Amino acid sequence: VYGSVLTAGQVATHFVAGSTALAGQASGARINSILDFCDWPTADRNVEMGSSTLQAATMGRAALAEINVVEDSEMGTFFIDPSGRACFYARSHVILNPTATVSQVTLGEGAEPYDLAGTVVGRDDLDIWNDVPVQRVGGVLQHVGDPVSQQKYGFRTLTGKTGLLNTVDSDCLNEAHYLLNTYHLPQDRVGAISVHPM
Repeated sequence: VYGSVLTAGQVATHFVAGSTALAGQASGARINSILDFCDWPTADRNVEMGSSTLQAATMGRAALAEINVVEDSEMGTFFIDPSGRACFYARSHVILNPTATVSQVTLGEGAEPYDLAGTVVGRDDLDIWNDVPVQRVGGVLQHVGDPVSQQKYGFRTLTGKTGLLNTVDSDCLNEAHYLLNTYHLPQDRVGAISVHPM
């Protein structure tokens, strides 16, 4: 906290020092650094380490925007849980953590065990992506596509996966293949769900 407004030179000095100090952090450590900058209480966090090593932070974005870039770079998930804790799950969470691999609740109404009133399930081209470009800041564009899907369903490019903070292009190539494998074919996907906890 400064007692007076900083000059442009001081701001630039702090920006450079702050952003380069964060280079080489794992994605979970970066989330914690951002939360530290926001004075988010340590007791109100559930942050996994993550698998991606990141470049220096841009530091020119709002905290949530910076967290979202880290989230995309890791292919993880950031959210605030019902108790108000800031949570970050690494990409490995969905295959290693029992809360993701073992059903935590039985949903249903009578004889339809997986049907909830208000659930919207769709199968349409809104969820088909068969051309996937992924790029890190300062890296080579990693571009993968599925010609069979493109011929059958049309050419659909997934956007928003450039400007990532990964330190190596191979992370971006792996992410591009993962996203293509997930979205190149039509699949029933839940677009909305209504939960009535009482």
